[in-house]
Amino acid sequence: IAALQEKEYLHESYLLIQEERKYLIKQLINLGAKVYGSEANYIFFYLPQPENLPELLHERGYLIRSCANYHNLQAGYYRIAVKTRVQNRGLIKALKEAIKTCALY
Repeated sequence: IAALQEKEYLHESYLLIQEERKYLIKQLINLGAKVYGSEANYIFFYLPQPENLPELLHERGYLIRSCANYHNLQAGYYRIAVKTRVQNRGLIKALKEAIKTCALY
C-alpha cells in the first residue's frame, strides 16, 4: 500500500521506462533485430544470430531470456528488461560484441 502512494516515484519510473524502451528498440533495430511492440518494462525481439546469444551475453555479465520454449516460437526469440541508460548501454555494447564474435567464425 505504501509503495502505491509514492506517486512521484511511479511517475518517474514510468517516464524512465518509456524513454529507455525507445532507446533499446532503436538500438536493437540497428543491430538487425525484429522488435515487437511493447508497452511493458521489457522488449520482445527476434535475432537469429548468434545462436548462443544468451551464453555470450552471460559471459559479459548480462542475462537475456530465451523465448524458444514459448508455444509456437523457436530459437532466436528473446526478451530483455528495460533498465537504466547505463545498464542499457552496457547491454547494447555486449550485444554488439556477441554479434561481432559470431561474424568472425
